[in-house]
Amino acid sequence: MNINSLSYSTLLHVLSFTSIIEEKEDYIVIKTKDNPAHKWGNFLMYPNPPQKKDYKSWTETFEIEFSDLPVKHVAFAWDSSEGMAGEINAFEEHGYYFEYDDIMVASEVVKPGKYNDHIEIKAVVSEAEWEQVVQLNIVVEGDKSDAYAAFVTRLMTQYREICLANQCIWMGAYLKDKLVADLGLFHAGELRGLAAMVKTHPEFRKQGICRTLLFEASLLGLKQMNFEKIVLVADRAFGAGRVYADVGYRVEENGASLILNSI
Repeated sequence: MNINSLSYSTLLHVLSFTSIIEEKEDYIVIKTKDNPAHKWGNFLMYPNPPQKKDYKSWTETFEIEFSDLPVKHVAFAWDSSEGMAGEINAFEEHGYYFEYDDIMVASEVVKPGKYNDHIEIKAVVSEAEWEQVVQLNIVVEGDKSDAYAAFVTRLMTQYREICLANQCIWMGAYLKDKLVADLGLFHAGELRGLAAMVKTHPEFRKQGICRTLLFEASLLGLKQMNFEKIVLVADRAFGAGRVYADVGYRVEENGASLILNSI
């Protein structure tokens, strides 16, 4: 299946480093066997938005395709660069969350007005620094369960391996050696980069830290990693797009997906 969507073609390229991607007749299976809790590492992708008849077939297909993994979610995406929703009522009635994303792109960036001169920005390299990344994820998510900690540890182990293969750089913003924000910058094919997992510690928000980190990381990607453009995905419901826009990112496409967080 030829993927036209910028966001999903980029995502699948990044997932190809860690996941099994198998094309079936009517859909694609993306499976990350060593981290079944990774929701957007274990999902089905269809060429078109769901229609009224699709709830039963899509959910049954997911159950069959992931019967070998202890997944506790269900996730579907489809190849629409306009973010077309299709017929999602049946999914929403069964507890699915419809995510509508702004796919933002920058081929150059601008220094944000709220630039923070007090942080140190550097690549995450050491064991201790990667452990700080894990802990920051836990704080931001607000989930202190053993299951979530295991998921994040596995995910960051995968991302660290991608970095060691020179296909990613993980950037952190530090205040006196404390990690307060981070993001991953991935090679995403065709001279593209993907900025992902952008997050700031709740106690250090509204200080320009995220804007500053994204600006500096994007400069590195465009000037040193030779990206012609960098892609960011912003769930419109959370308003992060305003932060990205301050650095020069602009909406180029829209994306849509459905997820049931617990089954």
